[in-house]
Amino acid sequence: MAIYISQQTGAELINHEVAGVVYPGALEDEGSQAGIPSVICEVQCPHGFADLETINTSYKQMIAFLNYFNIL
Repeated sequence: MAIYISQQTGAELINHEVAGVVYPGALEDEGSQAGIPSVICEVQCPHGFADLETINTSYKQMIAFLNYFNIL
């Protein structure tokens, strides 16, 4: 799923080898630790700042996620 979203959007795929280390308690990490395949679609940017590119990339990630499951 993450590879598909990355390929469809051009967004960088960041894979943490062990869930829950970088962001303990995050929903995606908790799912991964429970054996539930999980991704988090976030666009890295300075805290509290989002420009048009950030917003468009995030939107494209959500569309790719929905396309992955043939919802759109």
